[in-house]
Amino acid sequence: MLKINKWAIASIVILFSSCRTNNIIPEKDMISILVNIYLTDATVTSPQLRSIYFGKDTIDYYAKAFQKAGYSSAQFDSSLNYYAKNPKLLDAIYDKVIIELSKKQTELVQANKADSVVIDTLKNLWTSKANYKLKLDSLGDFIIFEIPVVGLGTYTFTYDLLIFPDDESLNPQSKIYFYYDNKSESGNISHYTVTPYIKDGKKREIKTTMELKNSLVTHLKGVLLDYNNTNKNFKSHANITNIKVTYKPNLSKTKKSLKKGKQEEPID
Repeated sequence: MLKINKWAIASIVILFSSCRTNNIIPEKDMISILVNIYLTDATVTSPQLRSIYFGKDTIDYYAKAFQKAGYSSAQFDSSLNYYAKNPKLLDAIYDKVIIELSKKQTELVQANKADSVVIDTLKNLWTSKANYKLKLDSLGDFIIFEIPVVGLGTYTFTYDLLIFPDDESLNPQSKIYFYYDNKSESGNISHYTVTPYIKDGKKREIKTTMELKNSLVTHLKGVLLDYNNTNKNFKSHANITNIKVTYKPNLSKTKKSLKKGKQEEPID
């Protein structure tokens, strides 16, 4: 993790303060250059890379920061001298450099959190019974669930389904949605993702995939076996087995969103 302080940045400024010309790099570009120099310094002094850069002139690898921005060593040196003679302006630059470094540190921490989720993608988020054999004459046959979400990304339901021909349910199906509490009576829910079932006695693998784009969402909810029957006295005859819910983060979108400071998207 970066340790950000003004003295570290000041030492970099002193290192370069030697030449004088009238070519002054604009404040905005100076902030960007100093941020890159500080990041370079933090990288090459890390234990893993220290031996590689040992004995090399530090100016050599710092130079890439201002050269990449289109400035020469002489321009950079004279600019540092200029800003050093204006303490208030230099302090303002320091403050903005520290703000930018803090932002990058936050992005790094958040990106690392997103990366750490990848290790857990094989985990089954379904914690209720994995197998159901339904032969009851009541609405207790509904398989209702509520699963806390892990993060932004794709959630996939997979299970084996068999509904016998003598099943008396009307329009059997699954209904799944994303949810968060917005202090209203029903809460905020996304559009239902509906998967209709066939009552023919054949075993099928059902797969339903949903993408979560809104970080306000807290739960994945729904009914894995739902009916349109208004009368409770019907015979349900079905098997649902090997239920599994997996999660896959969309790292490219997560990191892109972090870099751009993207606002929350509305639930679909």
